[in-house]
Amino acid sequence: MAYRRSENVQVVIGKESSFGQGATTPDGYQFPFAQLQLGRIQDTGQLGIIRGNPYESKPVLGMYRVSGSLRAATSLETIPRLYRLIGGAITTTGAAAPYTHTIKGSTSTPSIWVERWHSDVSKGDRFFGVVLTGLRIAVGGRDAAPVILEASLLGSGHPETGGENQGTRYDTTPDTSMMTGPFYTLADATLTIGGSAPAADITSIEIGISLAHQPVDVIDGKLVSKALAPQWYEVTGRLEGLWDDADNLRALHNTTSNITLKLGSGTTFAQIIVPSAFITVRDVGTAEGSGPIKQQLEFRGYYDSTEQSSWKVVVTNNTTSYSTW
Repeated sequence: MAYRRSENVQVVIGKESSFGQGATTPDGYQFPFAQLQLGRIQDTGQLGIIRGNPYESKPVLGMYRVSGSLRAATSLETIPRLYRLIGGAITTTGAAAPYTHTIKGSTSTPSIWVERWHSDVSKGDRFFGVVLTGLRIAVGGRDAAPVILEASLLGSGHPETGGENQGTRYDTTPDTSMMTGPFYTLADATLTIGGSAPAADITSIEIGISLAHQPVDVIDGKLVSKALAPQWYEVTGRLEGLWDDADNLRALHNTTSNITLKLGSGTTFAQIIVPSAFITVRDVGTAEGSGPIKQQLEFRGYYDSTEQSSWKVVVTNNTTSYSTW
């Protein structure tokens, strides 16, 4: 018996023609990932029948759900493609390369199909009616590890065009251009707060965007949701830095600033921007053992009237357009 191994997994993602319906001609992209947790489960419940004894009756099966997460390496191509799935259409400007691509929050986000293909056994699982409910980017650590984007996934459980353990690929020729990188590391990151480099030495930053979705379950004889309705955006983050003699980090408490994380330099780069971030102290500094004392700040992004969003991503690269994505 052959067993499936992690190093032989491939993840392909594509946009759906309509919710839960995949695409007539699948056009998927293989994503470079470090970790994947994804599966279809089925809710269970109890009838609550009083039986004349203290024991429950047999459980009943309920709605199908898909949930999971994907940790992807970041590059000039993975950033716009993933943030597009939690925001609006990508707006492109520029008459010649490099082009500028902008993504913001939106009241309408796309649904996707996801295929997890196991090349060692030539079998795969397909998931339809899936949406992104969160993206978190984290920079900083003890080494120059790749910058990681963690995506949270939620699906309706639609089994359209096959489901688990399929022997053929949904998209037989996915686009693999994102697999070669180059991928961002700590050395590629710079940070500004209020338009300037922070006075304090920042050691790590996290920026998270979440967009909760409510399953729309209707009486239609099916055990899959008809839709996943988006709620509202929550933008949260954390800064960690060294506690200096000027107390520069704590001086940011109870202030509102633009926080911009930039990856890359020159004419090609990506920026994750929180235009209006309310900053507060989370940890004033814990002294333990030896070494520099660190402080932690947390921030929350809110609606910015100029940007008309609580977050924005700007990517400058040589890609002409993302109109099909």
